[in-house]
Amino acid sequence: MNRVLWIHSDSYRPNANAPANRAFAFANYMSQKGVKVNIITIGEKDEVVERPEATVYYLKNSFHYKNKSIVHRLCDNLTFSSKTAKFIRKHKKDIKDSYYMVSLPEYISGLSSIKAKKYGAKLIVDIRDIWPEVAIEMGYFGQNSLKTKIFSYVAKKYYKAFDYLFAVSKKKTEYLKAKVKPS
Repeated sequence: MNRVLWIHSDSYRPNANAPANRAFAFANYMSQKGVKVNIITIGEKDEVVERPEATVYYLKNSFHYKNKSIVHRLCDNLTFSSKTAKFIRKHKKDIKDSYYMVSLPEYISGLSSIKAKKYGAKLIVDIRDIWPEVAIEMGYFGQNSLKTKIFSYVAKKYYKAFDYLFAVSKKKTEYLKAKVKPS
């Protein structure tokens, strides 16, 4: 494998939200270890920016939601996933024999990461939140709702596809060990 890491994140610098901060921390740490880091994220326009810690590929997302309803977020994520899938297809030679990391709960937009695996990348799944369990616990989804079924289906696809899986807390790691059978 090449010492190249692709990080799929729905946000990156100059933003200072949780996904941007987490992706930046990974990029900064890995680049200091001699790994070539590339970030694929949403931007105001399609552009490539060289930063000290990574090459950042900003992909313009054509869907801009005005409120944070589940439908608008889903449309936003599907649009980013489609754009990312096209990017991965275009860069499949660069992605082959590298590592591709997606940080969940970006379940829908991160679906394109499975395409990177198809093209020969090792898939790293970083679990920030366990969905749909978090949404059920917070009362956003019903135990047997359609949304729960969709998110459960997508989560299972990730759990089957990953080469490396890690989580932000010991409790989440223990939960996932019980839920995911090692291959």
